[in-house]
Amino acid sequence: MRQGKFLKNSYLNKLINLLQNAELKKPNIELAVNKIASKFSLGVLTLAFFTFWFWYFKFSFSEAVVTAVSVIVIACPCALALATPVSSVCALGVAFKNKVLFKEAKFFESLAKCDVAVFDKTGTLTKAKFEVGEFFIKDGASIDKIYSLCLISNHQISVAVAELLKQKGAKKVELENANLSVAKGVSADIIGEHFVAGSRRFLAENGVKFDESEENVSFFVGKQGELVAKFYLKDSVKPEAKALMNELKSAGMSVCILSGDVQNVVKNVADELGVSEFGAGMLPDEKAKFIAGLKQQGKKVLMVGDGINDAAALSLAHVAICMGSGAAVSLEKSDVVLLDDSLQSLAKAVKISKFTYKTIKQNLLFCLLYNALSLPFAVCGYVMPLFAALFMSASSLSVILNSLFIVRKFKDK
Repeated sequence: MRQGKFLKNSYLNKLINLLQNAELKKPNIELAVNKIASKFSLGVLTLAFFTFWFWYFKFSFSEAVVTAVSVIVIACPCALALATPVSSVCALGVAFKNKVLFKEAKFFESLAKCDVAVFDKTGTLTKAKFEVGEFFIKDGASIDKIYSLCLISNHQISVAVAELLKQKGAKKVELENANLSVAKGVSADIIGEHFVAGSRRFLAENGVKFDESEENVSFFVGKQGELVAKFYLKDSVKPEAKALMNELKSAGMSVCILSGDVQNVVKNVADELGVSEFGAGMLPDEKAKFIAGLKQQGKKVLMVGDGINDAAALSLAHVAICMGSGAAVSLEKSDVVLLDDSLQSLAKAVKISKFTYKTIKQNLLFCLLYNALSLPFAVCGYVMPLFAALFMSASSLSVILNSLFIVRKFKDK
């Protein structure tokens, strides 16, 4: 029983279920095509009915039957019905081989239509492997208490400071009234003294007075309204981030960076990546408002974040992608799951989506042209039922082969 429950809740099993569900959920374009196909079938039957009576009164019963049957056979909507699902199934398999999992097939279409890509900075475009550069701890301030404060949060900055203090021999002490403010900081009471730690903005909100400017990634600690420690941290941009920005721009998408970090830090990253639009010092609700504003402007928004602080913004975007090696939060919050933590996988997801959507439109255009050309010939009696069946089969086969080109194109990528 325990082994069965473990397998049921395992990460691999979740991925398998997501992939199976993705095949069952149809994209919007397929739903529209299915509606058209049902009406098209009724239209073909109506056309065959009138064709039969025209040929019956004009020529003979046998010729009327042959011509009507040819109309029905040659216009069989099989190719139309196959145009979208075959492409979607091929794309799902290709994406999975490229370490990208689409939770629903409809997100191929949604991602292909996105014209704005919004990125969280820390952990998405940067490595989020912070290293403490310079730091100051006031004489008499306990590193054990500061270390214990840092352990309240699992944010990368808190983790980096905690690691530094641990290397200096810090030990965990008991905390009271510990509180975590997402994307802001932490607070707790330690032996009758109230401590706060986090951003300059958070400490100011909690009554800590200091003139310290925040031009770099910083972590401050206050005790009883007094600044007792400050840490300056360094982070670096992922090597593949610049190439991703260029690919998105070449695909016709505008790019924006949102971050809770200070202006100077975000600007440096934006300049390095060649991004002109960015927002600094933004809290989770402010990021969500920014996404909502873009949607009100008629933009199709792709949001890429870490799935924790960006949950509100991710939920508002047309397509949400979480980084984090397919962690549990990624499976829950994202529409597309990156099975590794590489921005190259994100670039592949965009390419696969756009090519898949293009292939679907090619298939539909082919079906439209095929029926527009073949039906008049069949109505006029130029096509025998045998040849009508061959043409119909050839049209369906053409759609399948064109869809399989998705597999071939991304086979070695």
